[in-house]
Amino acid sequence: MTSEWLIPCALTAVIAIPFSGCNAAHAESQAPTAQTGVMVWAAFQCSTYASLANNSSEKARLFTLGYESGKRFLEAIAAGKIAEADITKTVPIGITVRFGGPSADFVLGAIYANAEQEARDRVVKTDYNGLPLALKDWVIDPEVQKIKAETQMQTRNCALLK
Repeated sequence: MTSEWLIPCALTAVIAIPFSGCNAAHAESQAPTAQTGVMVWAAFQCSTYASLANNSSEKARLFTLGYESGKRFLEAIAAGKIAEADITKTVPIGITVRFGGPSADFVLGAIYANAEQEARDRVVKTDYNGLPLALKDWVIDPEVQKIKAETQMQTRNCALLK
């Protein structure tokens, strides 16, 4: 199952906040919801695109956003504050299959690894239309990877993730 819809879905929440009368501090103080899981996945993928695009400051910002949001998300799940039905309906499968582990950091590491791999595969193993490339056509040139990653960052509106 691909997650092409995940980042636009996360952005719906991000875009809705300014129009709902919430400021950034208020949004951070709100309890995490199942939608937070979508944002964690999107932030980790966008962090990977930023890395491939050699944008270290954006990579760090997006990784930190995913990590900090992910910790709050996992704490809310552990406390039973997010309904199982909401998790099943909303949270990307790349996150839900990684819930087990000895600590929140371990789980977030597994989630990040999964999100990173999917994002890298999108840059290296697919064409500009998202169709799979034959092995011989995989993008191994770092400059072409950079261009494709920058395109992904723009297409997925990574700069809007806050």
